[in-house]
Amino acid sequence: MSQEKTSTNGAQTNGTQFQNDLAMLSDLLKEGAEVDENDGAGVAALIQRLEGANGIAEGMEGKLDDLLSNLDVLLESMESPKPVNEKKESSS
Repeated sequence: MSQEKTSTNGAQTNGTQFQNDLAMLSDLLKEGAEVDENDGAGVAALIQRLEGANGIAEGMEGKLDDLLSNLDVLLESMESPKPVNEKKESSS
């Protein structure tokens, strides 16, 4: 059983890819609700779609983890202590 994964390999993506993944995940889950559980082929197809949906969800989770990590780094850089400036020369 192979799982489809969406990956950016560290490349930054825009919100469009995330929205596409979310729409595809939603469509896969909607299709699964329409399967007759007495139909063996339908159940097999459902399992295959769920595996695909799982791969998409894992890819989205990875992207969100990366985003949160980047936000943590940004917040840490903003909180780091600033060096004390030397006394300003007064102009008299």
